Amino acid sequence: MVFSRPIAILSTAALVVVLSGCPSPFGYYSAGNELVKQVETSETAAAVPTETPNFLTAPTEGGTPVPVSGTVEQYRNQKISLECGTEGALIFYTYSIGTVGVPEPPDPDPYKPSTHLYKPFEPILVTGDATHVLIKAVAFMSLKLPSSIANLDMTISYTKDPTFSVPSGTYQTSISVTMTAPTSGSVIWYTTSGSPPVPEADMGFQVASPYTLTISSDTTLQAVAVMPDGTQSAVAVASYRFAPFQPQFSTGTSGVSSVILSWNPVATATSYNIYYRQGTTVSTSTGTQIHNVASPHTVAGLTGGSQYAFIVTAVNTNGESLPSAIVTVTPLLPSPSGLTVVSASTQAVYAKWSPVSGADHYEVYTDTSSTGSFTMLAWSGTATGAIVGTFAAGSINYFKVRSVDVAGNPGPLSAAVPSATFTTADMPVPASIATGSYPAPTQLPATAPSPDYWIRTVTLAFTQGAYTYLVWDRDYQNWSAFAIAAYDSSQNLVAQWVISGNRYISSFSIDPFSGDMLFVGQSTTSTVPWRSLKL
Repeated sequence: MVFSRPIAILSTAALVVVLSGCPSPFGYYSAGNELVKQVETSETAAAVPTETPNFLTAPTEGGTPVPVSGTVEQYRNQKISLECGTEGALIFYTYSIGTVGVPEPPDPDPYKPSTHLYKPFEPILVTGDATHVLIKAVAFMSLKLPSSIANLDMTISYTKDPTFSVPSGTYQTSISVTMTAPTSGSVIWYTTSGSPPVPEADMGFQVASPYTLTISSDTTLQAVAVMPDGTQSAVAVASYRFAPFQPQFSTGTSGVSSVILSWNPVATATSYNIYYRQGTTVSTSTGTQIHNVASPHTVAGLTGGSQYAFIVTAVNTNGESLPSAIVTVTPLLPSPSGLTVVSASTQAVYAKWSPVSGADHYEVYTDTSSTGSFTMLAWSGTATGAIVGTFAAGSINYFKVRSVDVAGNPGPLSAAVPSATFTTADMPVPASIATGSYPAPTQLPATAPSPDYWIRTVTLAFTQGAYTYLVWDRDYQNWSAFAIAAYDSSQNLVAQWVISGNRYISSFSIDPFSGDMLFVGQSTTSTVPWRSLKL
């Protein structure tokens, strides 16, 4: 608690001017802490004291000030005046204020900074929470002795303002505010309407102290404490503002490389923010923010098959809410692209597609209609191709493929791709032909010495339609080559092919995807396109 107006302090320099020149309103100096009169005439015996100053305060707020002295009890917000019966006298004072038991102020001494010059018609104001005021005052008049020191010991008794357990501010959840009236015996009148309580007009709510309110929306709380005699405190005011309450997700749905998020609306929200990151945890400081969105919202550009964590916050002019609970969602892998189907034979139909990053395996589906229900035929693991089944000759089937992540979440099926008409005449079929009168190929490698170059050393053969194909092999003078010969049903040689660079053919296989034939020799494998052999 302090005096509310500036305190005028008479400086030492000013007093020096007064004492060193004439005329002087008073002539005195300080010796230690004692005031000694310096009489400017020789009539020392005729000198008389200046009258002692009087303290004046109004008995009630707004009342007429009356003299008080000694120990008095007054109300809050005091106006203290000083007056002296000696016309023209200067009044100096010292003070000490605070709670009960404040230290005694020093005696007034115009030469000390702790001493203040009182200015007429400017009452000393004591405001705030002070409960104890001590003032000492002395008056000086030229050619007179200083007055005796006047003492005022004032105890201020008033109804203290209510207090609030929660300070003004912006909050993200409901708050419980306890109002307390510190002065014993007082009750509380409060309002939340924006207007102050007026107990005498029955404006507001009267409650006993302490009293707790739950506040969850923007509110200005105003309260006064009232004593049984009607004495009131000042109005205590607290302003509470609320960011929206935290929203909560209602759904989080996987999309292809995306997630569709929905959440429950918050009444006071004007927009929402989403935060996300890969993994199972996320916060407003660690996540990527998507600003100013509405529900539902699709978060795109994610990595299919990777788990993401999401939170959402609500926003209004007061701020941002607490984040929602975390929801984790794994976006779906995209459909494989480039699906093609090779009609190898009724025994081997091969499908292939482009790889999908993050796929654990692939599933191939088929149906006789492009709009059918499609049944899974094959699970290819990490391979991007699979033999998918056996189909009747002359039929056409449709195929789809999808990727599946390591957690077992399948992506969408690709568009349906039709196969060619399945026939038995398209691809060769391995066969075992150990006997027969099949003539050797007549075509020789370059510089081969004679037709007996070719000898069937193994029973390697395959058929296709009405034709039989035999593999002929021989190494002559370190020349490396093998031959394939085609025969009709009468075992007549109808076509032949010489393949250089390989010998001692031990086995062959047919790649149903590419249609290539692979011949495994002594040190290498020769690839011969079936289309170059097919008759």
